[in-house]
Amino acid sequence: MKNNVDILKLEKLSKSFQRHFYSEKKRVLKDLTFSIPQGSCVGFLGANGSGKTTTFKCILELIKKDSGQVYFKNKILSFKDKSNISFLPERPQFYEELTAQETLYFYSSLKKKLNLKLKEEIEQGLKKLGLYSVRHKPLKTFSKGMLQKVGILQALIPQSELLILDEPFSGLDPESRFTCMELLEEKLKKGTTLFLSSHIFQDVEKICDRLIILKQGSIIFDGAFLDFYPFTSSRKQKIIYFMKGRKNHIYVSYKEAKEELKKLLSKGAEILSVQSEAYNLEEKYKELMKKV
Repeated sequence: MKNNVDILKLEKLSKSFQRHFYSEKKRVLKDLTFSIPQGSCVGFLGANGSGKTTTFKCILELIKKDSGQVYFKNKILSFKDKSNISFLPERPQFYEELTAQETLYFYSSLKKKLNLKLKEEIEQGLKKLGLYSVRHKPLKTFSKGMLQKVGILQALIPQSELLILDEPFSGLDPESRFTCMELLEEKLKKGTTLFLSSHIFQDVEKICDRLIILKQGSIIFDGAFLDFYPFTSSRKQKIIYFMKGRKNHIYVSYKEAKEELKKLLSKGAEILSVQSEAYNLEEKYKELMKKV
């Protein structure tokens, strides 16, 4: 259930890296300030090197931030709070000698007692992602896509209040992506908050209700999808009509549509439909990147 509480909040988070001790520091995060509402699914977008993974690692203190603060449910993030956060890194690394089942038992036991119910959840997850038949095989025999599935399951099991997922759909085939999407949607229904990055825009459109977009370490958009797709008079209108035995269409601006419709009707045209030109996320994202 969604509410107005922010489960995660960043205030002026900054981070710089120095390649060598004699080289200048490069600032990769520039005073990031944003919040993640509890129960929401927020997409974190940006080009490679824009700072998405660095942000995730600073939040979880896997690397030390230069300045700024991270809050979890209105309090400074503590070590104890991290037990309520699950993380899937962009390139998950596992103990290769362990089997898929042993790996999930190990990671799940770090948060909760490994009881019969938790083992059943792991078993169901392995079945849903097509890994049950290979659950006793060592991970060194797994493909990239199979390892990604193991990574997703270790993040989803057991239940956490916040899931931070860095490129969760990377290396997955379309069927597996669809199944993973269903698992994430189930988590959302149970009140889990999702904060994820992805270069697969159609998946972001399906599941996310908010967007945060980075460019060179700075936020250039932070808001709901409805705010990202504003209805403007510059958007083209497609008029589809039937005249003189033929089906035709024309594109006009929003302001021109009314007059064009009058002209067509006066010529005896039958108007079949008027469609507003729709943006998809990728097109709008490219447009925004060019402007900023």
